[in-house]
Amino acid sequence: MNTSLTDILGWCVFGLVVGIIARFLMPGRQHMGLIMTMILGIVGSFAGGFIASIFSGGAHVTMNPAG
Repeated sequence: MNTSLTDILGWCVFGLVVGIIARFLMPGRQHMGLIMTMILGIVGSFAGGFIASIFSGGAHVTMNPAG
């Protein structure tokens, strides 16, 4: 697997956007900084992509920011 700096930056930006959206959807106050929000978005993206590949019958999981 050949991961470049732009791939990692893409994961970080996408994770930050998804994490911010997730924080706005959850009621109440979350005590997380921007880094934890970004990690939340990245982990959620990979988890959603993995679950989607299971239900769609995918042979393997590829590494991309949108899961």
